Amino acid sequence: MRTVTAAWRKKWRIAALAMLLAPMLWAGLPSAGAGEAREVYWSDPQTGLAIGGYDPLSYFVDKTPRMGRPEHQLSWQGVVWQFENEGNLAAFRDTPHIYAPRFGGYSAPALARDIAVAGSPLIWDIHRERLYLFYSPAHRFIWRQDPVGMAAQAESHWPGVARTIAR
Repeated sequence: MRTVTAAWRKKWRIAALAMLLAPMLWAGLPSAGAGEAREVYWSDPQTGLAIGGYDPLSYFVDKTPRMGRPEHQLSWQGVVWQFENEGNLAAFRDTPHIYAPRFGGYSAPALARDIAVAGSPLIWDIHRERLYLFYSPAHRFIWRQDPVGMAAQAESHWPGVARTIAR
């Protein structure tokens, strides 16, 4: 009869833990201590640029969308972002979650109905210091009737919808 050693038990526990955690890792869910999960951001299908190449800081600084420039770009969350100038790029690099559009640039009213519809960088709103993009002026109108409630509905659907979006 073989004696079970402490080293063998430790290896068995590690293997068992790995088998339990593997499905979560395969599903793309963050494991404890893994940090933040990668967010999904809308990008132009032809250029690959986030929010169609518009500078996300321009909505906050200039109160209007402005096109970014190829000489001021960086890759973040698997998408290329362009900026009007080096200062905007540096500010985004330091705090991207402040300036990146909420829900990855997908329209909140559609998300509230559990549907992913890319927002237009030209139809937007800033609510509670966050940028939101909308599919149409009608979506923005619906949003403005109850932004708090709409954001809560969209938030409840966003994790599930985000998993269905091709990366």
